[in-house]
This record gives sequence, structure tokens and C-alpha cells, in this order.
Amino acid sequence: MRKEIKILLIIIFMIVLNIIFTSSKSMATISGYTLQDNYIRDIQPNTLYTDFEKNVDSTSTYTIKENNNKISETDTIQTGQVLTEGNNTYTLVVAGDVNGDGKADIKDIIHVNKHRLNKTELTGAYFLAGDVNADGKVNITDIMQINKFRLGKIDILGFPVFKITLKLDYHAEETIYEKYNKGYYLDSDCTKEMTQKDNKVWLEDAGILGYSFAGFYTEETGGKQFVSPSGNITKEASNTYFTSPGIMYKHWEITLKGAESDASSTSNFLNTSITRDKINKISLATSIEGHTVDNTNCFDVSSLENSKKVLLWINRINEEGHYDIVIGQNGGVKANTYSYELFYNLQNLKEIDLTNFSISYAKRITNMFYNCKELTSIDVSNFDT
Repeated sequence: MRKEIKILLIIIFMIVLNIIFTSSKSMATISGYTLQDNYIRDIQPNTLYTDFEKNVDSTSTYTIKENNNKISETDTIQTGQVLTEGNNTYTLVVAGDVNGDGKADIKDIIHVNKHRLNKTELTGAYFLAGDVNADGKVNITDIMQINKFRLGKIDILGFPVFKITLKLDYHAEETIYEKYNKGYYLDSDCTKEMTQKDNKVWLEDAGILGYSFAGFYTEETGGKQFVSPSGNITKEASNTYFTSPGIMYKHWEITLKGAESDASSTSNFLNTSITRDKINKISLATSIEGHTVDNTNCFDVSSLENSKKVLLWINRINEEGHYDIVIGQNGGVKANTYSYELFYNLQNLKEIDLTNFSISYAKRITNMFYNCKELTSIDVSNFDT
């Protein structure tokens, strides 16, 4: 009898343990969706069950039901459906879908507007579906977002989260760490989630000698820019690439030489034989075709030594012995990451055409034209700052 009681107690104890551990279990990984309390948010409108399933990595089986009926693989995910995993339940929230049909359209705009005018009240999952900008309110801002989505002006509603692996030099990977809840800081070893809500990546200063950081792109070579050299997530990326997990590649580019240790008026400009005080005019060209480095009339002024990607050549010498020079690079001249004091102390410079000059890779451009005494006007309208 005692043995039977002991066995019974052990069985009861194991059942209790199983209940405890089962009830504490949550979804292992939800890529692209936000888990808030017992809601799964930021599911995109028109998401099929099969697409939803791809972004959920659960350690146990789960079911999704609508009105207690299990949905099929061809069904659309809708606000108000319930996902059950073990003893846990989660209500699904489709961004913008306040009427529970899985879409974000004019019908939802009407419902949100009625809520805004206090004619009806959205609650629970339906309130969260209407609060597409996640500010805790359902108002005209949300209506505008839903309408933009309806008209195809934006591709994403809400702030879905995706794991993006950023590749360094096509080999090592960099991690994205959240910093001050305003952006992400790149470091090494693993991958962290990025969200469309934050549009800044905090970049380390570490670089490759002779190259400037050109941003993260969707392909190893070419592709579309995801993160700009200044660390901003591009508008195109936030509207296009936050749709699934992916890999972004860090690009480097040869540019014009950077800051020089000696920028005095009699120093050699960009390590050529031309001194700064002898330059009268500077033009920037989109091609180096027809020019060959001879270190007399044509010089290599590339950030990577002897690469001959950026050239400087003498166009004319005036009666005062001052030079009209041209700096050229195929596709346009790109400023170095560190371009401060680049044209510093060109005291006789009277004219400079910056039309074909890009500073998109530059981090520092302070004192770029300091002490150019003869320069009366500068057109920097094409500078991407």
C-alpha cells in the first residue's frame, strides 16, 4: 500500500512539473513579428499561413484557430485568430486589419476613423491592429499609414523585426547591438535583430587602409544599398528589405586621398609636386581615360597607393605660374572618409567646380575650404550631407 502511494505521489509530482515547465514555454523565435504580452503583432496584411509558418521557429507544435476552427495552409492570417502552443495562447494581430479579414484596406480605414470619432471602440487585438505606428493611440496618423499601404506607397505596415547578418569583407560577420534604444552598434561574433522602427546603425571607426567604407549592400558586388556610409538605413531598404531575414555585405571603395599631415600653403597638394599656393582652378571629372601617370603632368592621388583609380592632371599653367588642375575618377570623384582640410590653404584658388564630387563616404569635412582667400563662391548643392 505504501509503495502504491509513493508511486502515485511521484506521478502527481511529475505531472505538476510538466505543467510548470509547459506553461512557462514561449515561442522560441518569431522572425518578423513582435511578441507583446500574449499578442503576436506586426504580421503583414495578406500573409498566408504558409508564409507565417516560415517566420516562426517553435520548439513545439502549434495550431491556429479562428472561431475554434483550425485554419488551413491556404488561409490568410487575420487579426483575432488564436495561436495555441502547449498551454500558451497568443492572439494574432495583423497590422492595419481592424475588421479581421487579413487585409488593410478602405474598410479598415472606415473602422479606424469611427474609433477616432468615438463612434465605435477598438479593443484588444483590434486596437493593436489599428495602432500601426505603435504609439499607443489609434488616430489620423494610423489612418494615413494604412492609406499609404493601400495605395502602394509603402510596402510595410508597423515595425516588423528581422534578423539581418551584416558581412564584413565578405568573410567575417558583424553583430548588431542595440544602443540607447535609438539604433544599433556593430560589433563581432553574432547576429541581433534589427527593426524598421530604428533607422540608424552605429558604426565602428575600424577600416581598411586605403579604402573608405561605402555602406552595406544586398550583394557581395553591386546590389542595393541597405546601410549608408554614415550609418543610416536607407529609405529603400526600410521599405523593401525588411521582408525576410537576410545577409548584407560591407563594401569598401577606393577614393581620393584623405587628410594630409601638412596642409600649409607651401606643402605639396595631395602628395604631388604642385604646392597648395600655386593652384588657380580645380575641376572634377567623371573619367580618367586618356591620362597616364608620369608624376610630372599626371599624378596618382588615390587613397590606395599605386592603384591609379583617382588621377590629378595639369590642364593649364597661367602667366603667373599657377595651375588649372583636374581631378578625375571613373564615375565621379569620391571624397575620402576623412576629408577635413582637403582644400585648406589653397590661397590662390579662384574657381572650383564640385559638380562631379561626392562626399557620401566622408565622415569629416571640417575646414575643407578654410583660408581659400580668393574663392568668392562655392556651389555645394550636390553634397549629400
